[in-house]
Amino acid sequence: MRFSAAYELTLETIRKLGEFPTGRVAKTTQSISAKLRRESLRLSQMQDIAGCRIIVPDIAAQNQLVATLKSHFPLHTVFDRREKPSHGYRAVHLVVQVLGLPVEIQVRTTLQQSWAELCEKAADLIDPEIKYGGGPDAWKRILEVCSNAVSRHEKREIAYSELEIDFLALEELCSKIQPSEFSALIHSNEILRNTIEEMIDKLDLKDELQKPRTLGQFLMCLRRLSKLLESSRTKVSEKLSQIGDLLKPLEKSRTENPQ
Repeated sequence: MRFSAAYELTLETIRKLGEFPTGRVAKTTQSISAKLRRESLRLSQMQDIAGCRIIVPDIAAQNQLVATLKSHFPLHTVFDRREKPSHGYRAVHLVVQVLGLPVEIQVRTTLQQSWAELCEKAADLIDPEIKYGGGPDAWKRILEVCSNAVSRHEKREIAYSELEIDFLALEELCSKIQPSEFSALIHSNEILRNTIEEMIDKLDLKDELQKPRTLGQFLMCLRRLSKLLESSRTKVSEKLSQIGDLLKPLEKSRTENPQ
């Protein structure tokens, strides 16, 4: 009863922020017992008996929401599993204290959620230990590769947000430059030169974009950046979906032949 009250109060606070949390699947007695054994915990030490989940579009939204949640739940502990993923699992978890009880808030991007769903499905259909870094080596490798793909894309998102470039203003400036003056301008303008270097190198887009040598190439580079990021996100999402399709025959078999 006390956990239920703490959980509902947490949801109410989050909804007032304009977010729409979903109640993550409650831990069963069996899963609680397994975690206590696996991590050598006492029941009083478990921080994720009650919890909810929020899905956001990208890393920037994730960082912003985590900062907002921290300000609304002064008593909190943050577990950032993006830099040090747990067996490939990437997300930010906040354990907040509400009515003297711990409630876990999971914040995931759409890509992190897709990876987690893939992992859950593989664990359900193939081997429960997959969620904890066990199971068949082939699936451990598949999930590792997919997690790395998510990480690479989200690092691009972070780099893009950190560029702090007013692309519209920069494009307007370039529109006033004569094409013949572009090379001389880059050579003499360190800020503009560094901007180009940052856009290509920091975003890890060397394979997709060549360093522009003409004004036209530079303007095209500016216009393609956001599209390339969106394309990168789509490719990772499609890869996760394709891997998920490999599990459909197992799903069908289980549905047709329930144990």
